[in-house]
Amino acid sequence: MLVGFTVVNSVCQAQSGFYAEFFPFFTTGYYFFSIVLIIFFGFGTSYNIRSQRRKVRAIRVMENRQIRGDTQLLLLLFVHVICYISLALPYHISLVIGATYPTLLVNPKFQFIQNLTIILLYLSQAINFYAFTLTANLYRKELFNLLRKVKTKYWDRQPVVHFGQNTVY
Repeated sequence: MLVGFTVVNSVCQAQSGFYAEFFPFFTTGYYFFSIVLIIFFGFGTSYNIRSQRRKVRAIRVMENRQIRGDTQLLLLLFVHVICYISLALPYHISLVIGATYPTLLVNPKFQFIQNLTIILLYLSQAINFYAFTLTANLYRKELFNLLRKVKTKYWDRQPVVHFGQNTVY
């Protein structure tokens, strides 16, 4: 697919014509397709984990931990999809509105709103770490283990003095 953008008044815009009308609808379709893929592979992963566990039955205590892990995985998927939808959808709506009503593209209020939606779109790509650590107990535990290891390695060290040298390690 050829990409046709021009810079007008130091603003990068799609070239006028078919591409300017096609681009917003393509990116919106791509957005919804990615949401469907996230949901499809998330549920597919959950189904695969459950089917593998049915093949090998463990002790009852392990089953309770596994059920808790499954619910955390589904909660993680749900939070990820909701965050992605709520933060990226406004940008795609503004793209479709801008393609449908091209006179709005020069309106300063619409440009301001579209810039805010771009910030939300960028935020939707950066929020995964926070969604994972706030949602799943496993991620929190691993994050705390990592921070504990970094702390013991770099902050809890005793200085080592090498005699005959002027440096302290």
